[in-house]
Amino acid sequence: MFKFFVQLIAFLALFSSFGLFAASGYISDNLYTFMHSGPSTKYKIIGSITAGAKVEIISTSEDGTYVQITDAKKRTGWVKAEFTSKAPSVRIAYKNLQQQFSQLNQDKSTTSEQLLQATAKINQLEQALDSTNAKLSQAQSSEKSALSQLNGEEEYIKMQWAINGGILVGISILFGIALTFLPKKKKKSGNWS
Repeated sequence: MFKFFVQLIAFLALFSSFGLFAASGYISDNLYTFMHSGPSTKYKIIGSITAGAKVEIISTSEDGTYVQITDAKKRTGWVKAEFTSKAPSVRIAYKNLQQQFSQLNQDKSTTSEQLLQATAKINQLEQALDSTNAKLSQAQSSEKSALSQLNGEEEYIKMQWAINGGILVGISILFGIALTFLPKKKKKSGNWS
């Protein structure tokens, strides 16, 4: 059982050095730190890392003061744990905020242009609506005028029929009276007897 436990620890230690349990981390801001070949300043310096650089955290020393990392250049070494952070550095966050701010300004200008275009289109449509309403009002006025004129002509036609009928009646009466005064043809009285 003890042998199995030792093999398990050796296995985990072996794979932890290959980065299977690696986590992302960042080097703290305002710092230029050295990478050592072991978990102490007694080990050889193998390079340096600038502040805000993204690294992969592979493991932590037994006392927790050093962290084994792999940097962007694929170098593996040890730095003090206090110089690492799980959160992105202020430089990276600042760059991300600048990009977001730039994108928002671009979106704002695009939205402003779209708003101006929409406002111009609304004004154009309102003018077209006003023009259409004026034409409709004119058409309604013309319709009323035409109906009024039509009603007037209808009355005129009725009046003409009444006058013509009255004239015809008057002429007929006069003709009837005139017929009564015409001399009648006298019958010949013939006696056949």
